[in-house]
Amino acid sequence: MGAELGQPVGGGERRAPLPPAAAPQARLIIAVAIGSALEYYNAAVYGVLGYVIAPQFFPPTNVTASRLSFWATYAVSFIMQPVGALAFGSYGDRHSRRTSLLISLGMMGSSTFLIGCLPGFDLLGWAAPILLILFRCIQGLAIGGEGGTACVWLFESAPREQRGAAASANIAGTMAGILLGMGTNLLLELLLPAGQLATWGWRLPFWLGGLAAALGLFLRRAMRDPAVFVARKAEVRAQLELEELEAAKSGLSRRPSALAAASHVMGRLASSFLHPRASGQVPTAVGEAGGAASGCCGHAHAPAHVHHATYSPVLAVLRHHLGSVALQFFWGIWMASVFGTYLAYFPLTMPTYLGVSRSLVIGVTMVNSLPIAGFAWLSGWLSDRGMPRAPAAGAVLLLGGAAAAPAAWLASLGAAPTLLTQTFFLSLAGWQAGLIAPSMAVLYPTELRNTGFNFTSQLVFGVVSGVTPLIVAALQEGGLGPFFAPAPWTAGCACLGAAACVYIHYKRPEASVTPPEDQLWDKPID
Repeated sequence: MGAELGQPVGGGERRAPLPPAAAPQARLIIAVAIGSALEYYNAAVYGVLGYVIAPQFFPPTNVTASRLSFWATYAVSFIMQPVGALAFGSYGDRHSRRTSLLISLGMMGSSTFLIGCLPGFDLLGWAAPILLILFRCIQGLAIGGEGGTACVWLFESAPREQRGAAASANIAGTMAGILLGMGTNLLLELLLPAGQLATWGWRLPFWLGGLAAALGLFLRRAMRDPAVFVARKAEVRAQLELEELEAAKSGLSRRPSALAAASHVMGRLASSFLHPRASGQVPTAVGEAGGAASGCCGHAHAPAHVHHATYSPVLAVLRHHLGSVALQFFWGIWMASVFGTYLAYFPLTMPTYLGVSRSLVIGVTMVNSLPIAGFAWLSGWLSDRGMPRAPAAGAVLLLGGAAAAPAAWLASLGAAPTLLTQTFFLSLAGWQAGLIAPSMAVLYPTELRNTGFNFTSQLVFGVVSGVTPLIVAALQEGGLGPFFAPAPWTAGCACLGAAACVYIHYKRPEASVTPPEDQLWDKPID
C-alpha cells in the first residue's frame, strides 16, 4: 500500500513528464476573472449601499437596530466563506476544478440576482430579512468556492514559465469587481434622487451582477480541467482502488477512525515546521505506511494489517499540511489588513475627518485601486523569469511595516497626503498579491491544492480583511485617532508576514523559486 494522503514519499521517485501546457485562451482567462470580479463586486455593492438597503429589510422603527442587523447580515457572508472553501475545495480536488467553478458561479449569480428581486420588510415582514440572510449565506458559500479555485485553475493550466502572470489575472478580476461595484454605486447616487434610489434604484446593481454571472457561465463552458490535475487524479484513483482490493482481501476497512485522525492534527502542525521536507521528498496524497512489495504507480505496498489510506482532502490538509496553512496565513495577513484598511475603513470614515464629500473619496479610491492589478501582473511576470518570490514579498512587507507610522503622520496633514498614503500601500499590496499563486499554491500537493490553498485564502481575505475595520475602529476609539489607528495593526501584520517569508525562503524553497525541470520540489507530475 502507498503512503497516506499528504505524506512525503521518499527516494526521489520520478514519473513520466506531462506534455507542455498550453497557455489558457484569453476568453477562458476572462471567464475565470469574471467570477473573482463578481465576488468583490457583491461586497462593494452591498457594503457601500448599506445605508439604503438596511431600511428596506429591517424594522424601520429602530435605526440603530436596523443598522446593526444589516452589518450582521453583511458578516454572515464572510463567516460562510471558509465553509464554502472547504466544500468546493474538496469537490474540486476529488472530482473537477471546472465543475466546482461552474457551480460556485451559478450559485453566486443566482443569489445576487434574487437579492435584487426580494421584496422588503413592508411586504414580507420578518420573512424579508430571513430570506436576505439565506441568500447572503449562499453568496458566502459560493464566494468561498470561487476565488481560490479560480487562482488554482489559472496556475495549473498555464505553462510553468507563465504561471505567475496567468494567475495575476485573478487579481485583475478582483480589482475590476471592486471598481465596478464602487463605480455603479457612485453612478446611481449621482443620477438618481434619494427617493428613487431607496425604492428601486438599489436593485439595479444586483441584477447587473446576475447578468454578469450568466455571461461568465457561458464563457466557462469551454473550460477543461488542468492536465496536471487530471493526471494526478488518475494516479490517486488507481492507488485507492488497489487499497480497496487489499482491504477486501484482508476483511478490514481502510477508513481510519475519527479519533485516530484527530490525534494527528497537532503533531503534524509541529512536525511540518520542525522537520521540513528535503528537495528529494515530494508531498503526495497517497499512503502513510511503506512496505516491501511494489504497487500501483510505483508506490510500495504496506503490510496487510495496515489500512489507513483514504481520500478526504479536508482531513488530509488538517493531518499533514497545517504548517502550510499557517505559512500561507501569515504570509498574506499584511496584504489582507491593507485591503481592509484602505478599501473599507478609509472610504467609510475619511469623509468625516477630511471634510470632503463621500463621492470624492469613493472616486479617488477607485483610481487608487488601479495600480493593484498592474503591480500584481508585474511581480507575477518577474517571478516567472526567476525573481525569488520570498525575498520579493519580504522586501515589500518590511517596507510596508516600516512606513506605517510615517504614513500615519503624513495622512494627518490633510486630504491629499491621506489619499497618497492609500495609493502607496495599495500598490505595495498589489505587488505581493501577484506572488500569491506561484508562492503559496506549491505548498500543497496537486490533489490537496484546491482545498488547502482555497481554505487559507478565505481565512486571510475573508476573516482578516473583514475584521480589520473593526480592529482599526477600536484602536481609534482607544485614543490613537483616525489616522494613526491603522499603524500598529498593519505594522504587526507586516512583521508576521516577513517572518513567514524568511522561513519559506530557507525551509520551503519550492515556494520561493521555480525549480529546474529535473527537480521535484513542485509535484512529480508537473
